[in-house]
Amino acid sequence: MKKIVTYLLICFVSLTFSQTPGLIYQRVQGTTGQRVLDPNNDGFISLTSSGFSGTDYGANSELKMIPLPIIQGEAAGDLTTGSSGGHTDIVSALVNGQPSNQSAYILYKTVDGIPYVIIRMRIGKASTSPKGYSFLLNTDGIFTTGSTGSNPGYDKEIVYQTGSGAVIAVYTHSGSTTTLNSQYPAEQFSQRSVALSTTNGDLDYFYDFFIPFSALGITENPVGITAVTVTSSG
Repeated sequence: MKKIVTYLLICFVSLTFSQTPGLIYQRVQGTTGQRVLDPNNDGFISLTSSGFSGTDYGANSELKMIPLPIIQGEAAGDLTTGSSGGHTDIVSALVNGQPSNQSAYILYKTVDGIPYVIIRMRIGKASTSPKGYSFLLNTDGIFTTGSTGSNPGYDKEIVYQTGSGAVIAVYTHSGSTTTLNSQYPAEQFSQRSVALSTTNGDLDYFYDFFIPFSALGITENPVGITAVTVTSSG
């Protein structure tokens, strides 16, 4: 009986700690990834290992991620497929009860002389199933790719492809052709953490991933960006 009580207590403590907002529950592997995504190497994306309090962005965040400008807050449950507030639903932190622009983020950061692009998405739930978490980029300012489909000019794509053999991939889109430019192992270029926001009444999660800036081959500004999710990993 004593062993059972001890076991239950340990499980309870572990479960409580695992839900601390700001905790990195899936840490990046390797020195470079740690220096990019968790510079102080304390296992939290919050400013300190005490976790988030009040907000989970801006001054309270270890990385000063820049939110993508959007016309209105990211609504939960706006998916064509997938569950409302689920692991393919990008969601916003609520400010004064309304969805804010705090949903998808980007940051340009130089580590050891190498510039990187860091991406963060606020997701309604966590999952290990194969999905895609993508930033579409219009780098040339032209709102067409020559395609007859629904792509309104996105010529670059950075996508976190989860599941077995997970990678961060960089694609070029031209007309009806998609070309894989480069890819990076997800375990060395991504991390996952607990957000403070509670869309749909439960905790949200942050998916962070990064690539070398040079992988994009961008020489012009400005760049148009849209965050999307894909129900398959590719």
